[in-house]
Amino acid sequence: MSAWPEFLPRQLLQTKATEYLLRFGLGGAISAGAWVIASVYGPRVGGLFLAFPAILPASLTLVKKHDGRRAAADDARGAALGSLGLAAFAFTVATMASAGHGATWTLLSALLAWLIVSVGAWCLLFRPARSAELKEKLTGESGEHHHAHTGTRNSPVSSGRNGVT
Repeated sequence: MSAWPEFLPRQLLQTKATEYLLRFGLGGAISAGAWVIASVYGPRVGGLFLAFPAILPASLTLVKKHDGRRAAADDARGAALGSLGLAAFAFTVATMASAGHGATWTLLSALLAWLIVSVGAWCLLFRPARSAELKEKLTGESGEHHHAHTGTRNSPVSSGRNGVT
């Protein structure tokens, strides 16, 4: 199995309608909660809660149920790296907007910052050549043994789910 992010459309058919309802319901509830907080405490405080990845908790629960704990952990790592990119996006927007740059250039620059930071962090931390080494440093385990359920080497990306969000 590849360590690169994958999209497998046939897996969409394996997800039950109730799981989609959980995912979107929890995401909507989190967004509504952020709106309530913004209404009570103002947009600066509410904005902090809007940065919370609304569907991540439900998604991780479903990934763990379908693909196991390791796959859910890999998704959580990918979300963390995406959050670094989001911080770069926000910093770029704040810096360029306060300097008076136009919206188009500001958003294009912020998108580029997000892309560079997110993909760069993923490549730095999870590229296949470093994954076994990183796993060994973090856990003290050797990457030489295989997992029966995946048939892949013991590494943080053996499930191939380290997507950038």
